[in-house]
Amino acid sequence: MLFDVPPPTTVTGLAAYRTQWQLFWDAQGRGPFDVSDLAVTADRDVAFAHGLLRVGAAGTEGFRVRLTVGLRRTGGRWLITHEHHSVPAG
Repeated sequence: MLFDVPPPTTVTGLAAYRTQWQLFWDAQGRGPFDVSDLAVTADRDVAFAHGLLRVGAAGTEGFRVRLTVGLRRTGGRWLITHEHHSVPAG
């Protein structure tokens, strides 16, 4: 489940998640995601990661967001159970 700012504010399922990202790409343009300052804390079946993510269309400076991801190992696979992006204020 993804909680987002633009409607729909609640997105459930992989297909809906991909559609929501397409809205983002349509507005911002496609470009690389550059991750920095990544920190990961992991145990046997649960992990938490956070860092900074630069997002932007190819050929632009882009903008920086904070990224937090929670994961759980299920059936031998790591699955994202929580994902959060936020733009630093100021």
